[in-house]
Amino acid sequence: MTEYVGGYDDWHKQTDSAPALTFAKPASKPQTVAMADTKSALRKLSYNEKRELEALPKQIETFEVEQHELNKKMESPEFYMQDATLITQAVNRLQELHDELARLYQRWGELES
Repeated sequence: MTEYVGGYDDWHKQTDSAPALTFAKPASKPQTVAMADTKSALRKLSYNEKRELEALPKQIETFEVEQHELNKKMESPEFYMQDATLITQAVNRLQELHDELARLYQRWGELES
């Protein structure tokens, strides 16, 4: 990166008078697609994977509802007036739900593609 003295106009004058840099293009290689890659990309879902794909939205919805209810409980000030172990359990459960939802969404993406 080169620094220029002055404003935009000064920079523009300096760069216009400088010779334009040309870069040699690397030789283009023909793109080849391996047959194994296309076969794996076009692979059909197995029976169990189809069933898993059909069940994922229901599982995700169940976990999201539980996560929403737990968040709602944690928003109230009374929640933090209870025993510390119950609060810790709720926070841990919320983290478990978050992790499980992330895993389910990732799996859903894998099955869809």
